[in-house]
Amino acid sequence: MSPGPASVLVMRQTLYGGRRIAVLSILGIASGLIAWVVSAALGLTAVIASSEASHQVIRVLGAAVLVILGARTLLAARRARQAEERAEGTESTAGAEGAQGPDGADGAAGAPRPAAPKAAYQAGLLTCLTNPKVVIFAAALLPQFVSAGKWSGWVGVVYALVWAATSSVWYVFLMAVLRRMRWIYERPAVRRRLEQFSGLVLLGFGLRLAMTTSS
Repeated sequence: MSPGPASVLVMRQTLYGGRRIAVLSILGIASGLIAWVVSAALGLTAVIASSEASHQVIRVLGAAVLVILGARTLLAARRARQAEERAEGTESTAGAEGAQGPDGADGAAGAPRPAAPKAAYQAGLLTCLTNPKVVIFAAALLPQFVSAGKWSGWVGVVYALVWAATSSVWYVFLMAVLRRMRWIYERPAVRRRLEQFSGLVLLGFGLRLAMTTSS
């Protein structure tokens, strides 16, 4: 498994949404992989992979999804910083009477709001469905399960489940490692920097994909 947009998305969801939000994004990614297997069974994957126009549409959509996710992540980091500054200002003006309240709210103010469950699943699904590399991978490997022009149903189902499961194992492992490192990113300043980093990486993936030309 090579790190890519889906890995960065899972990292982002784990850091700021917790286990549940990260798992929902992983389920979205797995659903996207299964959807591509179904598309291969219907012959759509081969058409998309061989059609320059279709490939370009997938590429542009994928770039747009990553740029939007990256921009939203950077905006969340900016809002978190503004919330921290407001909390610090309130603490400095409140004096001794307000010292306890702001301290209790500082961590919450500095943390970006996690994605809603539905949005987390959709982010994973769209990231997978609009990834041209996934399309090429499916188009290259799935034809071996087609015999005499007929789709080997059970073999295809097993392949879809294995593909989704192996990918999910990697993402769950990544989530577990990050969960072990919570003591590092629980601090608001560290959390905000990581938010900015993940946003820039997603934005970079999107811009790189947008500027990629077919060979």
